[in-house]
Amino acid sequence: MEKQVLITIIVPVYNKLLFLQDCLDSLLRQTYGNYEIILIDDGSTDNSGTICDRYADIDKRIRVYHIPNQGVSVARNKGLDEAKGEYVCFVDADDWVRPDWLDVYIREIKYFPYDLIYTEMQREKEGVKPYKISLPNFSAKCIDDVVTGLIVLFRNKEFGFMCNKCFKKSLIDIGNVRFSVGTKLHEDALFTSDYCKYINSLCIRPEATYHYRITDDSISVKLINHWSFEEDIEIWFMVSQQLLQLHGRLEIQQRKKIYALCADLVINCFLDAYNNMYGPVSRKNRIKYLRLLHIYWGYTIIVNRDFKLFSRLISSIINLKRVWLSDFLLMLVYRIRNFFRG
Repeated sequence: MEKQVLITIIVPVYNKLLFLQDCLDSLLRQTYGNYEIILIDDGSTDNSGTICDRYADIDKRIRVYHIPNQGVSVARNKGLDEAKGEYVCFVDADDWVRPDWLDVYIREIKYFPYDLIYTEMQREKEGVKPYKISLPNFSAKCIDDVVTGLIVLFRNKEFGFMCNKCFKKSLIDIGNVRFSVGTKLHEDALFTSDYCKYINSLCIRPEATYHYRITDDSISVKLINHWSFEEDIEIWFMVSQQLLQLHGRLEIQQRKKIYALCADLVINCFLDAYNNMYGPVSRKNRIKYLRLLHIYWGYTIIVNRDFKLFSRLISSIINLKRVWLSDFLLMLVYRIRNFFRG
């Protein structure tokens, strides 16, 4: 008889009374049965902890840990410490999954022991038609092909979410990969980029088996309104530096691609400072990060956004050696552009 792969499902729970039962019911309806559910009650002050305990009494595959409230990163790290599965998935307590959610992962694992498997997510928001970001059908069985997959995920802005992927637990343990405690946003992208330093294969399957609920109470919605340019760009600098550690394992052509991808991550964030994405950003800070761009990527930066003529113009301005002039011209160009866009 073929051995069944054990999958660990980690669910951090904090005051999710309204949606928690729907989430847990969907997990218990999985058509693939060899899994464990680790519920981390992160100091809930509603009845969420009691519901977790009730479900653990119903199904022996569920384990519950009650910890003082310290945030989602601490809760997920606790789940990783307790995980016994060969693969690990993460679920948010206000989301739900299709009955074949795990089966999609298992199908790919049986075909090839991928280090990282992505699926699509269906976004769900009250009053809005459900939608998803479509991903291509893609497989990479060597590190050079993995770079192509990462580029696809970043361009579709699907790289960092925790809930659209399945991780190999042995690689998490080898790298001692954990969530950054104290990071308020993008902790998922930091975890994923850290994990990617150890992978050699990647799979993307265009099946929306995960339903991602967007509410006004969502942590990301709350924090993004108070997120600063400085916090954001520091995170993307860290993500890019982690991914650049793939550099030595790649062929020359793929090295160029990962180098360009990492530059693009930071540059896109940097340019948003001129595009009024964060509100006012001081000239001092704009120049500080412009200098860092030159330190990390020299004066050959190529901007990949919008139409080619505008991208070439912005690239030329960024690559000026007088950073004060670059800053002045960038501010001018974006003000003119935003004026004509209305």
